[in-house]
Amino acid sequence: GFFGYGLIQIFLFNKSQQNAETKDILKDDLFNEVKILCWIMISPKYHLTRGVHIKKTWGRKCNKLLFMSSEHDPVIDSIALPGMKEKITHLWSKTRKAFQLIHDEYLEEADWFLKADDDTYMIMENLRQMLFQYNPKTALYLGQRLISNESRDGFMQGGAYVLSKKAVKKFIKLYPNCRKKDGWAEDLYMGKKKIYDKILKRIIKRAN
Repeated sequence: GFFGYGLIQIFLFNKSQQNAETKDILKDDLFNEVKILCWIMISPKYHLTRGVHIKKTWGRKCNKLLFMSSEHDPVIDSIALPGMKEKITHLWSKTRKAFQLIHDEYLEEADWFLKADDDTYMIMENLRQMLFQYNPKTALYLGQRLISNESRDGFMQGGAYVLSKKAVKKFIKLYPNCRKKDGWAEDLYMGKKKIYDKILKRIIKRAN
């Protein structure tokens, strides 16, 4: 009767509430277990249109959030990379300088290092669940793999990709041997065969 229906409703409500609480606990555990530094490739003209929204939304779920720019902006606390000119043809040097700074000053604040563009939206909970199965002490390079005639083994699409801590260390160690000529296709340059061979030892993991 009605009384039994009410008990069922209460049971279902309590069960769904418990499931929600369990998910929150797991979410908190993963936040502390899978530490991710997010760095955003951004230019000054997008500080207050894109940067502020990243900071208010998915950026809050990063363990550390950095905006890499050519100018400091107190609103988003962007970092002015030294000698950086905001042109599309300088994206490779911007990427290299950003990883160098991260290696020198922020390496111990995270185990995983996400590079994302300022028009990217990340579901950080999903990313953490995926990364949980991997060891950051192994050199790993993860993302959406694309194939190019210039990169036989493919490369990770530049909207967002992740390097493990070990991969960042290897990248900086062999920094002088990386492509020196600047250019706009930073994701392609990151995925060049010589970088797989020398830096990431051809350990390619894909997250599609």
